[in-house]
Amino acid sequence: MGSLAACGDDSGGSGGGSGGNGDNGGGSGDKESSIADKSAKEISDAAQQALLDAKSLRMSMDSGGSSSGGEPQSFDLAVDQQGNCAGTFKMPEGKGSFDILKRGEKVWIKADAAFWKAMGGPNGDAAAEMLKDKHLMGDTKDPQLSQLSSSCNLKALQKEMGGEGDTGKLKKGGTSTIDGQEAIALEETDAGEKSTIHVATEGEPYPLKIVSQEDGKEQTVSFSDYDEPVPSETPPADQTVDVKELQKQGA
Repeated sequence: MGSLAACGDDSGGSGGGSGGNGDNGGGSGDKESSIADKSAKEISDAAQQALLDAKSLRMSMDSGGSSSGGEPQSFDLAVDQQGNCAGTFKMPEGKGSFDILKRGEKVWIKADAAFWKAMGGPNGDAAAEMLKDKHLMGDTKDPQLSQLSSSCNLKALQKEMGGEGDTGKLKKGGTSTIDGQEAIALEETDAGEKSTIHVATEGEPYPLKIVSQEDGKEQTVSFSDYDEPVPSETPPADQTVDVKELQKQGA
């Protein structure tokens, strides 16, 4: 469970762990072997395994405006185990937003002027003008593009989730419907942080949503489109600017 709760921290921070058998819970469905009838630890373990087995997924995060520094306020990203991704990131106020597409080692970034100005430092205005309505194109050998596409690695995320220890107190909560899917809640507290993970009770026991609360701040991470293909349509050449050309122009 702690591994799943770690997804609720966009910086890969702490989560709790699985421990203890849950209390009341809200079993759902008529199937005798419904996941909702199992203990909190069994549900947590099954949800974590389902997440680790996923070949691709869509993950969205909303920090409720509480992000700081270079961390995004929100994102909506489809990723797979081959390192492909497609999605949108919204940065803290004044730092803009950008769309990303990654296929293999190739990366395309389309951002608003606020993002390029914040990223480009003294050359930000020139970059914003040069990239107006265009995609910046390059590969992961470029340090900046490598950094911007660092979230496009589902295997690394799964490895991180699979390596967390069990530290928190876990119990079963009630049932609800998440995006049309029946789910059961697992509630965990660990060192002042509270996390609630909603796990699908029909089909694969996928985690559908994680809500984390710490220091008065709340963050929500949602999961969907398990094993669905990541969008792969790349922008035409006349809508792209090579990162090398951008660097040549000093932008």
